[in-house]
Amino acid sequence: MQQRRPYFTQCLTELGRLVALVVLNGIIQRRQCLIDRLRLCVAEFAGAFQRGGQGRDRHGGLFGGDIILIFAALAFGNDVIKHAAHLGAAEVMRRDFVANVSHEIRTPLTVLGGFVETLQTLPLSEHERERYLALMAQQAGRVQTLVSDLLTLSRLEGSPPPNGVGAIFMPTIMRQLEQEGRALSAVLNPLVEQLHKLVFVCCLEGEIIGTRNELFSAMSNLLSNAIRYTPPGGELHVRSLVLPDGRAEFSVQDTGPGIAPEHIPRLTERFYRVDRSRSRDTGGTGLGLAIVKHVVQRHGAEFKIESTLGKGSTFAIIFPASRVRFRPNTAPGGQRVA
Repeated sequence: MQQRRPYFTQCLTELGRLVALVVLNGIIQRRQCLIDRLRLCVAEFAGAFQRGGQGRDRHGGLFGGDIILIFAALAFGNDVIKHAAHLGAAEVMRRDFVANVSHEIRTPLTVLGGFVETLQTLPLSEHERERYLALMAQQAGRVQTLVSDLLTLSRLEGSPPPNGVGAIFMPTIMRQLEQEGRALSAVLNPLVEQLHKLVFVCCLEGEIIGTRNELFSAMSNLLSNAIRYTPPGGELHVRSLVLPDGRAEFSVQDTGPGIAPEHIPRLTERFYRVDRSRSRDTGGTGLGLAIVKHVVQRHGAEFKIESTLGKGSTFAIIFPASRVRFRPNTAPGGQRVA
């Protein structure tokens, strides 16, 4: 038995190597060839126990130690092969991501190239030149926003989890969000009668422990999305409060068109849009909710989306009680309506 150990170890090593190759090459044409080689290796491994009667105890059964080795090898191989499907899916997502980024950048660059050619070749009046330059600046800003969101996602994925040192004071954050929201509504709706009705309610006179820039970015993304997708004159409610169990909730409720149930599970995917043309018209990159999802996960929070077609949507971030901290001598929050 002791003399046969190196051979079984070699078989296990070869089996593991081939399983790894199946995983690494499971999405290319060599997959079937590698699987066939894996089957041959397993057959050779099993046949080693049947040659010459060696490796059997006095009752004719396999030695217990070798049975454990076989089961361990097969279990390892089965788990890894199952994981190959997930790796294949990840590769598909990577290709889709690259294709989406290329498309998102190519579109504004094509528009910019057309405007530059027009300015170079056609005699234009001063008014026409200003109009073309304004459109070029709009497209350049679109690329800049896209690159900024991509860098934000990359930073979120590559940086360590929040260390619990920083925090945001919710009344201050709510005031900043209010200023930002009213400014965005004014840009999107130049006419006063078309401005959104924004209601901000802060019932959390305390802090959320975490990275300030990330938390503000997530909340700002939810607010800007709601404003962009809510028709002119629509109403939005932005709330921060403490739940009965000690958790904290930040939510944005709008009176927009709503979202069909089949779209909700995919809203946090990168570049996923329910209405692509509308998203581009409103200046969205398709990355906002993906950023929110990463921030929420990094802070151990929960992201909830509720929506009814024709009535509107509610996006909420629920923070665990461990991330809620109150300052001494704080008073209840107030309400501002405009």
